Amino acid sequence: MNYTYPKLTQSTFPNATVVTDRFHVVKSLNDAINRVRIRVMKQFGTSAKEYRVLKKYWKLLLMPLSKINFELFRKYTGFDYLVTQQDVINRMLGLNNELKQAYDKVHHIIFTINRCDAQELRACILNKEDIPDELSRKLGYLQQNIDFIINAIIYPYSNGPLEGFNNIAKLFKRVVFGYRNFNNFKLRLNYYVLTH
Repeated sequence: MNYTYPKLTQSTFPNATVVTDRFHVVKSLNDAINRVRIRVMKQFGTSAKEYRVLKKYWKLLLMPLSKINFELFRKYTGFDYLVTQQDVINRMLGLNNELKQAYDKVHHIIFTINRCDAQELRACILNKEDIPDELSRKLGYLQQNIDFIINAIIYPYSNGPLEGFNNIAKLFKRVVFGYRNFNNFKLRLNYYVLTH
């Protein structure tokens, strides 16, 4: 989603179809909802229950709707009784209307990406009514690249596997503390990738 890549691609390869990776779109939206959460969290004192709940359970706000557990009751810090993940999310969203609007908008966009509904996705991204500024800025950037994002739904291409391999390579390089021989490093990395 870098500004220069699509411009460079279009000038160098005029017949190429530019596809923005779905992962980067979702990451951008998650960053926006996190910024809204942090702003709302700072409205409360650091000793307030609301502050601690927003700080501790932020990952629940980013969790895909299909993975949220609404049946298993357990003890969560900041709650006096057993609750489900859905209850924790509802409590956080009940603290601020802007956080709820951002949450609903982001998860609606992610849902349309997963359903591969290009028309609905275009409508979601172009509609910026009743959303916080943090999300509005992100949607403004997505609107500039709307055609490339729609291409991500139309075409099956993704650089996710390549980024996953790069992440493994960097992690492996950090863990092994260096190899003197590059060929040994390459063999060991290939073996690690194939066995995991």
